[in-house]
Parts: sequence; structure tokens; C-alpha cells
Amino acid sequence: MRAMHFPYQTDVVSEKQFETHLSLYQKSADAADNIQAALQPQLWPSANSLDSEYRALRKEQAYALNSVTLHEAYFRNITRNGGQPGESTLQLLQAGFGSFESWRADFTACALSARGWCVTAYHQRTHETLNNLMDAHDAGPLVLAFPLIVLDMYEHAYFIDDGADKAAYIARFIDGIDWQIVEARAWAVASAIDE
Repeated sequence: MRAMHFPYQTDVVSEKQFETHLSLYQKSADAADNIQAALQPQLWPSANSLDSEYRALRKEQAYALNSVTLHEAYFRNITRNGGQPGESTLQLLQAGFGSFESWRADFTACALSARGWCVTAYHQRTHETLNNLMDAHDAGPLVLAFPLIVLDMYEHAYFIDDGADKAAYIARFIDGIDWQIVEARAWAVASAIDE
């Protein structure tokens, strides 16, 4: 799995913070490749739910692949320009939270509570827009939840710039959301709902 290139074009974090973060993302992509290569047919006969190498590799695969996917969504939805949410985005946020301001307050609370990720997502089973807290790449993702806004809350995402001041990082993130990217995601959801 080749890591994608993300140029530094955001005020959410410093360039040093961004470059450090990219190196961790690259390690996740490399790990995903190494795990896939290690999943060989000779492991199948010894697979079990307690102590098999096959089980361990499959668990680590979920962690690595989710790390890559979440990081790519995060890097895509941060920018210098910020802007305003588009029509499809606002409709989903208002349907889920009543108003943009209520979404922002709940998103901030969710992010402050998260150890890994805070994701605003549209849940395809419940047809609700909600904020999802994940404590690790593979701990807490909701099945059938389509991510709209993705915020990395691991310390590696903000600690160089903000130390323990998570609230400052969260506020800058919200101000630096690339609403055009989010609108494209929301439009995809809205189009699926209309079908």
C-alpha cells in the first residue's frame, strides 16, 4: 500500500508537527504491506482464536489499515482556508444536532474525550449524523458509519505544538476544516439517501 503525498497547506498544526505526523502515517502504510505479505496460506491450518500467528496478523491488519484510512481522511480535511460548510453538510449536521453550533459543541466534547479519533459520521443503519469517539484505530469504529469529518486526537497529532492543550488544537482544527472536502463526502451521503 503506497502512502499518499500530502503537502503542508494548513494552519491547524505547524510544519514540524505535520511532518512528524506524516512519518507515522508512512509507518502505518508500511506495516499494512508487511502484514499482508506475512498472511501466507501455510498459516491457515494453525489458526485459532487464542494464540495463532494468523489471528495476531489479522488483528494488526485491522489496526494498520484503519490507521492509514483515518489518517488520509484527516489530512484531506484540513486546510488553511477553512470557509463555511456547504448545503449538504449543513443539512446533515442540522439533522443530527439541530444546528451547526450544537454540532461544534458536541464535536469538541467528543474530541476532548477521545484518546485516538473523533469522527463525525453518517450512520447508514440509523440514518443519523453523529460524533464517534475511537480510542484506537481498531477500537470503536462504527460499522456502516460513513466519515464526514475526521480529527486525529492521538498526542502525536498536536503535542509538539500544543503540549497538553487539546482544546486549542481542536478549535484550530474546526477553524481549518476543508469544508469543500467535507461537502463532497456529505454530497455522496445525500445522493445515496435520495436514491
